Amino acid sequence: MGKYDHIPELLGYENYIGWSTKMQYALACKDLWCHVNTVVDPADLPGTPSIKPIPTDPANITAAETTAIHEWLLNNMKAKDLITHQLSPSVRSLASRSHTVSTRKAWQMLVEHFNRTDTSAQYQLHQRLDTLQMKDSADTMNYVGQHAVLHEHLHDLGAPLRDGDAIYSILIGLPQTPIWQQFKSMLEQWMHDEIMTATATRPSTFTIDSCVSQIMAEAAWHVHAQAVYLA
Repeated sequence: MGKYDHIPELLGYENYIGWSTKMQYALACKDLWCHVNTVVDPADLPGTPSIKPIPTDPANITAAETTAIHEWLLNNMKAKDLITHQLSPSVRSLASRSHTVSTRKAWQMLVEHFNRTDTSAQYQLHQRLDTLQMKDSADTMNYVGQHAVLHEHLHDLGAPLRDGDAIYSILIGLPQTPIWQQFKSMLEQWMHDEIMTATATRPSTFTIDSCVSQIMAEAAWHVHAQAVYLA
């Protein structure tokens, strides 16, 4: 697998948010985000916008100035190469590969084209979440996995679910059997108690991750009990 296989190709506005977030981290790790960023933040020294060096006397450029300009241009091309490598063919055609077009300008072009909210896609994802149902204990991995994928898609669209909403969506699809509904009521009570006692200094410990862990543990117990019963 390639070093940047975790970064999806930019297909369009439907996955721009997720793509840009992962790309920003990749550029930052290579100390190249400064060739894209336009915001000066004292707390983000590596991300301080890097500007092409200008010689003091253009008619008499010194060796040191030539080296600095060459190094800047080289890093600018590295940043642009990393970005364009993770674009789909149709999107890549919009990004100029000319070395005269800076990485910052190329990135801004992508922002202007694709940094939009896809409310239709968000609605469809929420509908799919609302219809997910866990068949039985053996279906837990599949059920939890589908939830995780849909949550990630919503995050990539710039509309991540709040923890409380994510917990509600996964609890509502648990099996309708008495034992699972009793378990669901227990988790709902736990969540309610945590919310009521949470403070700014002691936030709730009942998160979507802890909720999923509880569901997985409960399902594993059911599967084991069933296996013992049938043995």
